[in-house]
Amino acid sequence: MTSCFVLCNRFQAKGARTYNDDIQGTAAVTVAGILGSLRVTKGKLSEQTVLFFGAGQANIGAAELLVKALVEDGVDETIARSNVFLFDSKGLVVDGRPAEFAISDDKAPFAAKPGVSFTSSLEEAVKRVKPTHLVGAAAQPAVFTKKIIESMCKFNPRPVVFALSNPTSKAECTAAQAYEWSKGAAVFASGTLFAPVTYKGTTFAPGFANNAFIFPGVAAGSLASGASSVTDGMFLAAARSLASRVSEENLAVGAVYPPTSTIREAAIGVGAAVAAAAAAEGVAAPGACRGGLIPGRNGAAGTTVPSLDALTGGEGEEGACANWEACVRDYLKTCL
Repeated sequence: MTSCFVLCNRFQAKGARTYNDDIQGTAAVTVAGILGSLRVTKGKLSEQTVLFFGAGQANIGAAELLVKALVEDGVDETIARSNVFLFDSKGLVVDGRPAEFAISDDKAPFAAKPGVSFTSSLEEAVKRVKPTHLVGAAAQPAVFTKKIIESMCKFNPRPVVFALSNPTSKAECTAAQAYEWSKGAAVFASGTLFAPVTYKGTTFAPGFANNAFIFPGVAAGSLASGASSVTDGMFLAAARSLASRVSEENLAVGAVYPPTSTIREAAIGVGAAVAAAAAAEGVAAPGACRGGLIPGRNGAAGTTVPSLDALTGGEGEEGACANWEACVRDYLKTCL
C-alpha cells in the first residue's frame, strides 16, 4: 500500500499545491500544543524531551515538524532528533532493537538514541526516556495508565500529556484521569473534547487539539499569497501562530489551545502567518497582495484585491506586503 507520505511528496513534486491534513495538519496542531504548553511550564523548547506513542504517519509528521521548530530555534538537528522519541507497535524506536522489529525508513531518523535501550513496555520507556511531553496518537484506549502518569510526575513538576486519539473511546486516558493521577499537575490536551474537570477545588478546562485550527488558515494563507507550494515552513508558521493565540485566561485553566469558538478568527491569524512564511520562503506569487492581483485558477484572469493595508515595502522590498492579515481578510471577502 502506498503511504500518504509517498503520495503527498509525489503530487508536490509535480507542482500540485496540496498537503495532507492527517500528516501536516495534525503535525501543526500538535506542535502548536507543545509550544503552548511551554507558556504554562515556563520551559524552553530546546530543553524538552518528547515521547510520541504511536509511530504512524500523523505522529511522524508531528515529530518531523517539531525537529524543524527546534532547528529554527538554533538547535543542531542531530541534537534535536536525539530528544524526540517514537514508540511504535513493537516498542521504543532505537538502534539495536531486535532484528525482527525492523525500523522503517520514515522512523529511522529518530532511532539514534545513545544510552537508551529497547523496551516493548511503554511504562518502562517512560522511565528510561524521562519525557517532559507524552503524546499519544495510536488509537489504543487507556494505555496512559496511572503508573505512567505518576512516573512522569517524578521527573516533571508539570508533566505534559496529550491524548490525541479520537473518538473518546480511543483516548489514551481521560482528562479526569490525567488530573487525578498527577494530583492536578498535568498539562493535558486531547483529540476529543473533554468537559472541564474540578480537582480539589481547582477547575481545569483541557485544550482541544482540533485540526480545524490549522487547515482553514493554511488554505487561506496559501491562496492569498498565491503560493506555488505548501511548505513545512508554512505549517510551522501556522503552529507558532496558533500557540500565540492562547490567552492568559485559557492558560490559567490549563488550556494550551484557544476555545473552538474562536476557530473562524484563528483562521485569519494563522492564514496571515502562513502567507508571510510563503513570502519569506520565496514561494509566494511575485507582487501578491500589494493591492494588486491574485493569480486566477488554471490560467484564468486574476482577481484584484483592493486592500488599503497591502502596501509595497520600503527600499529593496518592492512588492512586499505590509499587512498579511489585512490581505487574507480581503482575499476571503473578494475571492471566496
